[in-house]
Amino acid sequence: MAKKNNSFMRIFLLMLSSYSLAPLSFFAMPFADFEKDGIQRILAYTSGGLFWLGTIVGSICLTVLNVIRKKSGFGKKVKGVPGIFRFFSCKQGKIMDILFGAFLFMAILFTAVKAIPQDISLISYGTALFFGIMHSAFNGKNFKFLKQYRKKASKRR
Repeated sequence: MAKKNNSFMRIFLLMLSSYSLAPLSFFAMPFADFEKDGIQRILAYTSGGLFWLGTIVGSICLTVLNVIRKKSGFGKKVKGVPGIFRFFSCKQGKIMDILFGAFLFMAILFTAVKAIPQDISLISYGTALFFGIMHSAFNGKNFKFLKQYRKKASKRR
């Protein structure tokens, strides 16, 4: 049981790491330009590659986690709406919800105020995307399952 818990945790962490590559690509955008040569063009392609690599690998990991959770008899007890629609479900989720809301507000505000450079808006959207992903993960069914699974495993010791 502990081995399954560790592999589920590793896949969960790989999912978080992979999905975190997508917002990271937003941080490279101010320096990237497809129209220029050299490092700026390389950054443009790298930025797009990071976004899609993170999104695809993260989605594969999420699918694997869902299959593991659903196949486990214990995982059928985890009910509710997907993490994107759930707020303040646990301590970690509360922190991510607050940060997500704050950075999303800042990103929208920075876009509305034309005096703020577009680069700052891009970085704030990237940060909001990162915390949005973390919000979904820490309020989601897989994290809830992981916490319940670890709690059950610790009681058996």
